[in-house]
Parts: sequence; structure tokens; C-alpha cells
Amino acid sequence: MRTRFVFALLVTLFVAGGVLNADAPTINITSPTTGTTLFSSVFPFQTPVTFTLQHSGAVLDALKDLLVTFQKTTDASPTTIYSNADPFDNNACPTLASPLTACSVTDTHNGSMTVSWTIPTPGEYTITASAKHGGSTGSDSEEEIMAVLVISAEHPAPPAVANAYINSTPYLKSQAPKRRGCVISKIAEQHAKNSTYGPKGGPYDENAIRSDVDYYFNPSQCP
Repeated sequence: MRTRFVFALLVTLFVAGGVLNADAPTINITSPTTGTTLFSSVFPFQTPVTFTLQHSGAVLDALKDLLVTFQKTTDASPTTIYSNADPFDNNACPTLASPLTACSVTDTHNGSMTVSWTIPTPGEYTITASAKHGGSTGSDSEEEIMAVLVISAEHPAPPAVANAYINSTPYLKSQAPKRRGCVISKIAEQHAKNSTYGPKGGPYDENAIRSDVDYYFNPSQCP
């Protein structure tokens, strides 16, 4: 069964022991983006998380302690996706190794990375990407930059499964829109009134949904 992921993005900045300077580094999660909907047929499900790092007031080499984590609302503590104590040593990308799948350096001040995140089960998650750099005076104080992605995951309702099945079947896809609408409405009715395809919230019986789609496309059911 396929699973929908709805994303909302919240970006925050935190400073340990001070206020960020105007030329302080920034980190942003660029993908997934706010409002994105992903579909998966299985769990665990892998999805890329891409983020950019910019250090206009210094060079990328000054960024340290990169950490990307996820935490489900029911988890007591976050789980590490990726960590690197010196991510841009000599202003260059690190060697690609799972879960780091991509990295680029535009110049000495701008870089980006992509890590593969394995979503273990449906639920609500917080993705956090953070890094540190030394204080502007060269002291031992450190500033921490952080980007936070809040994610909700849920199984799609049976009508969405039915619609995807129709789109993947040339004969069904070629039928009149009126018939498609009738079929999906009947699937929705079975789901809402009888929970025919499984308890609300999923996972749902996709084979049963497909079988009913075929049945409802009969002219006697949906002319």
C-alpha cells in the first residue's frame, strides 16, 4: 500500500551563548519542501533529504559537527541519519558513503549535501540538520545553526489507491471521466460506511480495492 507524506518546513537559528552575526553561517533543508506529498508502497521507505550550507562570513571549512537526525513523536530521543565532525575539510566535499548520496561545493562559501533517510513506519517526524562554527573572535565559543523539518506520514485513503490503479491500467484510464468518478465514489462509500478495505488510518487492502475497481467499472454498476 502507498503512503503519503505531507511536509511542513520550520527553519530556526540557535546560538550557544550569543547572537548570530550578520555573516554567520546558515543551513536550510531544501528538499523535501513545504507541502510536498510523497507516496510509498512499502515500509521502511527511503527518501532523500537535501540541505544547503552557506558561510558568507568565512569559509565552509570553518563549519564543524554536522548532524542530521530524525525523531518520531513517540520516540524518547532523536536517531542520527548522518554525522560528520569536519564536513567540508579544506572546503571540499567528503567522500560519498551511505547515507551521504550527494555533495557539491559551489565556492568556498556555499555547499549542499543529500542524505538518504529511511522512514521506518508511518507517523509524525522531526528532521533536524545542524552544524557549528567557532566564534568570530576566534574564542572557544561556538554558534550552532539549525534547520528543522516537521513531517506527517499517513496511508492514503482507498479512493487515492483506486485512482492510482485506474491511471496505471490503460483500459480503465481510457474510460469516460464520469465512469471514473462513479467508481471512485463507490470505493469512497465502501471505505466511509463499512471500512471495507481495513480500519481507518490504514494500511489498506490494495488487492481488494483493485478488485472492486474492476467490478464497479461494469456498466451495470457505473454506466
